[in-house]
Amino acid sequence: MDVAVSESWDFVVVGGGSAGAVVAARLAEDPGASVLLLDAGGPARSTLLRVPGAVGKLIGNPAFDWRYVSEPDASRHGRPISWSAGKVLGGGSSINGLVFSRGLACDFDDWRTQGCPGWSAAEVLPFFERLEHFEQPGLPTRGASGPLGVEFNRYRPAILDAYLTACRESGIPIVDDVNGFPREGIGRAQASTWHGVRQSTAATYLRQPRRNLEIRSEALATSVLIEGSRCRGVRYRRNTGGGVSGGPVQFLALARRATVLCAGTFGSPKLLMLSGIGPPELLRRHGIRINHALPGVGLNLHDHTGVYASLGVRLPTVTARDQQGLPALLHGLRWWLRGDGIAAGAAMIATGFVRSDVALPAPDLYLQLAAFAIQSEAGGRLVFSREPAITTIVSVSHPQSRGSVEITSADPAAPVRGALELLGDASDRRRLVAALRLIRRIHQMPALQRRARAAEGGASIAAVGDSDAALLEYAAANCGGQYHPVGTCRMGLDALAVVDPTLRVRGIANLYVADASVMPSITSANTNAPVLMIGERAAQFIRTAT
Repeated sequence: MDVAVSESWDFVVVGGGSAGAVVAARLAEDPGASVLLLDAGGPARSTLLRVPGAVGKLIGNPAFDWRYVSEPDASRHGRPISWSAGKVLGGGSSINGLVFSRGLACDFDDWRTQGCPGWSAAEVLPFFERLEHFEQPGLPTRGASGPLGVEFNRYRPAILDAYLTACRESGIPIVDDVNGFPREGIGRAQASTWHGVRQSTAATYLRQPRRNLEIRSEALATSVLIEGSRCRGVRYRRNTGGGVSGGPVQFLALARRATVLCAGTFGSPKLLMLSGIGPPELLRRHGIRINHALPGVGLNLHDHTGVYASLGVRLPTVTARDQQGLPALLHGLRWWLRGDGIAAGAAMIATGFVRSDVALPAPDLYLQLAAFAIQSEAGGRLVFSREPAITTIVSVSHPQSRGSVEITSADPAAPVRGALELLGDASDRRRLVAALRLIRRIHQMPALQRRARAAEGGASIAAVGDSDAALLEYAAANCGGQYHPVGTCRMGLDALAVVDPTLRVRGIANLYVADASVMPSITSANTNAPVLMIGERAAQFIRTAT
């Protein structure tokens, strides 16, 4: 492999996804600082990346998705977990379901309790406000001038009002702003869209070119350069076509002030391990020189465990017919002309927080409503049902099951090994059983029963018994991860923490991690908004420290 002359920058950011784009853009606001942003994926040019309703054509598609797959999950009859990760600039924000949820205040107060001072709900709130401009300006705690547009889901089918009425009938409060106060209850979902157009970090934070920010796509970081206890920069390779053999060229990007890893829950621990930072035994097994022993790298992998059930309805929803031919063309035309309808909608039309037990101090379940039913998943691709249906998804907000990520080779192109048992913890199983009883109660309310019909596809709990054993067996067959993997470079002060509360890798100067991997515990809902906040917070820490 040809070796190119090294280059120097003030900051080098690895990973141009949800957090990395934020970090790079904010660091580049200093006109005197030079910033290099490296991303292993391609540029975000496809029109599909702008259309919210095209998510089914993005997730599982190897052109846009890295498609991580876990080891077989014994707690779910050996079914592996599929995790999507954006293979284009903007990362997950370019291909995800667009649901915008900050989570609950207790999520961040718990981080502080777990050894992360500076991350309480009150302390992170200004960074949430800073990143967004919400469609209803003037509301308390909501941002009005940030780069990222946030609005209520532009797809509002008639079944939504019937569903919210059913929730009210079942005792669940209805809230106007699911990201405001009070948080407990369900309401119309909010999305990272603006006038029906996806608001990825590529299209928002990186929209305006800056002379001091250079973005290089299709650049695979292979390791960070460690000298003593200091990070000097990043090695990466890129197929520029300029090498002697026409193959990849190896580059060295030196960072004068800081190197920031934003490669995600799988990519960031992988890069640390390839660089000799991680569990010593694992590094020795793969013949990697140990630069710094950090046994916590790759541990603490977790995701929301969600269970779902579908209900056939006699009102229009999204079906397989809407995904092809003339209907798809008409939906696309409506999106282009009016910015609404099916093509403009995020994956979920309602979201909210509920308690499995009224005695609990805070909600422990996260409820979402999809205006479709998934009949099958083919190779990670979603296949919709043919007739109108809805799906209620309830996930455990704070799961206790934990897994790990490990490298499988010293080759940077080799896949990682991810292992997690979603039903491995007894408290998670109990909450999923409670979640299924909650779904059943909502589906049986008069407001929905008047509009219900027999479902021809998807998972239904109509014929499932009410015993814990029957519901748990249903959960094992119909639960899955929610595409929210976190925690593998967790923040903290203890021996297994990977980064300190300022997101600097413990024991290594000038090296930071800023993405979902730093979460000590998962937030209670969709993770994209908290990851954006982490990016905002990281940029402030790094600029202050360097």
